[in-house]
Amino acid sequence: MQNNLVIVESPAKAKTIEKFLGEGYKVLSSYGHIRDLKQKAFSIDIKSHFKPIYEIPEDKKKLVAELKEEAAKADRVLVMSKGKVVLEGTPKEVFSQTEKVRSLHLDVPQAAELRDELVKAGIDLPEGIIDTGECAQALYELLQ
Repeated sequence: MQNNLVIVESPAKAKTIEKFLGEGYKVLSSYGHIRDLKQKAFSIDIKSHFKPIYEIPEDKKKLVAELKEEAAKADRVLVMSKGKVVLEGTPKEVFSQTEKVRSLHLDVPQAAELRDELVKAGIDLPEGIIDTGECAQALYELLQ
């Protein structure tokens, strides 16, 4: 049986959607936005074309860890926003779309963030890197 994870904004939506989908689907809620603008410091990076700086609030860190764990176990991940599927695919396909994931105020895997920064710096790395092992392997191959 296929293991599908659906992530929605509210717990009420999660319960309703889970009733319709049935077996093979697990529906979890993000309880709204997972990331917020940084609270304790200036939240805009002026040097990076006024890019917002986000952080995960303390009260959301456990939830983020749970969502990541469930996504890692899933065969397919669907992310819904405002009643529409906005991302769909394997965990690798979904979380390697870093800009789209950021725009939904979701947490981007650190390896994907690192890959993006290395590509911006001119290092040619393949698409779809979302874990540190893949990132290390790609860098090792470049150095050979």
